[in-house]
Amino acid sequence: MPAYRVSSEGDFKELEKRVKKYLKYEKISDLGPSGLFMILYMILFFADYFLSKQLFNRDIQVWEILSILGFSFAISFIVIRFADKTAEKYAVEDNEWAIYYSHLMSDNLDRYFRVKCVGPKEEYRKKALKNAKDFLSCIKKRWVVGKFKLVKPIRDVVSDLKDNLQYRVNSSFRKWQ
Repeated sequence: MPAYRVSSEGDFKELEKRVKKYLKYEKISDLGPSGLFMILYMILFFADYFLSKQLFNRDIQVWEILSILGFSFAISFIVIRFADKTAEKYAVEDNEWAIYYSHLMSDNLDRYFRVKCVGPKEEYRKKALKNAKDFLSCIKKRWVVGKFKLVKPIRDVVSDLKDNLQYRVNSSFRKWQ
C-alpha cells in the first residue's frame, strides 16, 4: 500500500481550509435542532416577555407564545438544514483526517525539538498533545469498522491504533501535569 502524503504545503493549506470550514458547520449541526430550538425559543420568549411588560404593561398572550414556538422551530430547522448541506460540500475523507492531524502533530513536534527556548517549546508540546487528542477523538467518532468477518484484521489494526494513541495521550498528559 503506497504511502499517501501531502505533496506540498499548498495541498495541506487547501485541506486545512476545508477541514476548518467543515468543522465550523458540523459544530452547528451537532448542536441539533432541539438545542438550537431551545436557545432561540428562550431568547425570543424573554425578549417578548420583557417588551410586553416594559413597553405595553401587559401580560404575554398565548398566541405570542405559539408564534414564538413556531418561529423558533422553523428557524432552527432551516439553520440546521443549511449547516448540514454546507458541511457536505466540505466533506473530509477518513484518510484526509489522518493526514490533517498527523501533519499538525508532526509539525508541532518538529518545532518542539528544534526550538531552544522553554516558552515556545512548551507551547509546541501543548499543541502537539491537543492535536493528538483531536486525532484520537476523530478516530473514535469517524473510523467505524463493522463486525463483518472479512474486516477483522482491519478492525484489529484500528483498535490497536486507538488503544495505543489513547495510552500515549494519557501518559503524556499525566507526565506533563
